[in-house]
Amino acid sequence: MNDLFSPIGVLHTVFKEKFGVPRQSGMMSEGTGILKLNADSRYHAALSRLEEFSHIWVIFIFDKNKQGDWHPIVDPPGEEPISGVGVFASRSPYRPNPIGLSAVKLERIDYDAYKGIELHLSGVDILDGTAVLDIKPYLPYADKVEGANSGWVLRENPKYEVTFSEAIESELRSPKVAPVKALITQMLAHDPRPTSQIQTFPMKASHSQGKRFAFRVQGLDVKWEVAASGPHVVEIVELA
Repeated sequence: MNDLFSPIGVLHTVFKEKFGVPRQSGMMSEGTGILKLNADSRYHAALSRLEEFSHIWVIFIFDKNKQGDWHPIVDPPGEEPISGVGVFASRSPYRPNPIGLSAVKLERIDYDAYKGIELHLSGVDILDGTAVLDIKPYLPYADKVEGANSGWVLRENPKYEVTFSEAIESELRSPKVAPVKALITQMLAHDPRPTSQIQTFPMKASHSQGKRFAFRVQGLDVKWEVAASGPHVVEIVELA
């Protein structure tokens, strides 16, 4: 059966590590990526008229997971613990067959890109270097189900105000940091920390105030702390 499937390309995104990857596609417009298709002469024809669609489905492999076997029961992320959720009732990457599905915006197609066609995407929630199995057009009349409920997911993820300290204003104006400011803001607005950290240090809890965390994105080391209003960025350092 495995012989029936082989990747059509690799998705290169701004997310080089798991920290900060959106929990769902479409949450961050700055979450961009480029799907680099393999060098197959048939792909040019296979993409005919795809650019007429605003969004596409990307079917990919969770090939970057390093935690071994799949988990039948998972604990979804969030400040309020939710346990005992079956993996088939979740979007956890640790599945019997590690396949993912994301609806993303198709910005443009570069047919003349070096060593293979490139699809430029936004609203991506996929780790850099992920293998892609297939793409399909998103059809609003069929893919959007009116009246659908969200099961055990009772609310959307909270969105916090993100602030920056005065001490890093110069960094925010540098040529390398300025273009990434919007991405950093969107990443922190949805509190991208692992479930264990979110539940131990909830954003609004008094004992969490001043607790510091860090992550890396686009060649930058971003250090931030929990503040009363939400995530507060205190330092941005360019990595060597």
